[in-house]
Amino acid sequence: MANIKNMEMTEGLLASGKIKEHRSFFGLFSSFTYSETGGKLQCAQPEYGQQSGPALKMIASAKAGTVAETMARAGKLHTQPNGSFRLDVVYSAERDFVAVQLFHYADYHFTAASVVNVFEGEEASLLVSALVAE
Repeated sequence: MANIKNMEMTEGLLASGKIKEHRSFFGLFSSFTYSETGGKLQCAQPEYGQQSGPALKMIASAKAGTVAETMARAGKLHTQPNGSFRLDVVYSAERDFVAVQLFHYADYHFTAASVVNVFEGEEASLLVSALVAE
């Protein structure tokens, strides 16, 4: 199971003020919330095969206002265990916030293939619905 605290994007999201960390039990446990609504954050790290690479790159680099069009062009994505692409997804329980970052598997480890991209509102809900399995 993915842990938000161990994701590469967490430090940048904390610095931007989009998310907040709440520590408990003498700092041993952390939970994260979306700053705007206080909604608890969840995360996923689905992996995809090589054939999904171009579609994932489009999604990870989508601009605000173009998510619906980008998702339509990308089509349906199918996860694959031990895939060559991994999409780190951090989202709020209300699905009004999502941050995505694409990674590519090379030289025996995943390396970042995109910057962190943050979406809010209806676009976030659309992305979470398409990328996160229930």
